[in-house]
Amino acid sequence: MRPRAVLWHYASGYLPVFPDARGVVRWAKSGHRGIQMLDRDVVIPRKQRAYIFDRFEIRHNTAFDQVVRNCGNPDRDREKLTWVTSGLADAYLKLHRLGYAHSFEAWQDGCLVGGVFGIQIGGYATLDSMFHFVDNASKAAYVHMLRHLRERGFAFADVNTVNDFNVRFGGQWVPQWQFEQLLREQLPRPLTLDDGARAPMLPWQFKVALSTRRLVSKLLRNVIPAASGDRPTAVSGASAAVAGAAGSAIALSMPVDMLHPKHNSAPF
Repeated sequence: MRPRAVLWHYASGYLPVFPDARGVVRWAKSGHRGIQMLDRDVVIPRKQRAYIFDRFEIRHNTAFDQVVRNCGNPDRDREKLTWVTSGLADAYLKLHRLGYAHSFEAWQDGCLVGGVFGIQIGGYATLDSMFHFVDNASKAAYVHMLRHLRERGFAFADVNTVNDFNVRFGGQWVPQWQFEQLLREQLPRPLTLDDGARAPMLPWQFKVALSTRRLVSKLLRNVIPAASGDRPTAVSGASAAVAGAAGSAIALSMPVDMLHPKHNSAPF
């Protein structure tokens, strides 16, 4: 999978899901998205504070490849399934080298025992997948990543879904439309995880593509009803498909070297 295709889908509000029958990763949206607001400190249950702060050494971006490969190990799943395919893992690794993907790792006695990784585009950051070899190691990496994002000025983190694990730390569901509004607000913010680092911004071609997609979608919502008998479902589906194709054609035609930070040092 091409790195620019991965960035385009994230910037458009999609999530990677399990591959189709051909082994190709699919991208999807649902009615709601899981997020963690960072306007207040991360909630840490009293019983879990000791292992989160004392049991592990937390580092970031020192073993990104290992974190992604461990997250994608199908042996972790009862049905031997994973959405982190080898092709997608390779794309994440390339994005990491360009500054668009990060990992937080839990180490114990010099060994990597857990971690979490995600994408960053401007002020938008995700926590996409975790793994652990030692109990609570992934929780420690997860909480430290959230707290680090908060310290660096991020407004929220995309945690994809909300389950028993992340709801205890403050994860919540929001409607997809609200998530995409938050996403648009955060993409132009030139934030970094480390002092002196270059903010990983979207190339200007992506800005044009996203604007084109929104414009086409808006126009189609006004034009298609007359021809479709005002069928809301048909209108919405057709608008999204055509608008998405228009934006993708622009974004995915750009040369891959345009993702290099030297081309994207300024906000939109």
